[in-house]
Amino acid sequence: SPDGDALGSSLALCQYLQRQGKKAEVMVPNSFPYFLKWMEGAEKILIYEHNSAAGRHHLEQADLIFSLDYNILKRVADIGPGIA
Repeated sequence: SPDGDALGSSLALCQYLQRQGKKAEVMVPNSFPYFLKWMEGAEKILIYEHNSAAGRHHLEQADLIFSLDYNILKRVADIGPGIA
């Protein structure tokens, strides 16, 4: 599950891109801890394991994918094939 560093960096990058007029969304492979739901934008995060069809759609439609704060591909679980 994503930790605070992963969510914080992902949400910050997403908000920056949105302010630049870009369409940006945050997707994580699985649920994150409840105590991190206070972060601005956390309510809009797409959790792949809860809605894999939407996740696959976003990956297929993306022009560019940023993948932040992990050290091996298996940490992104089922999202891996879509970003590899």
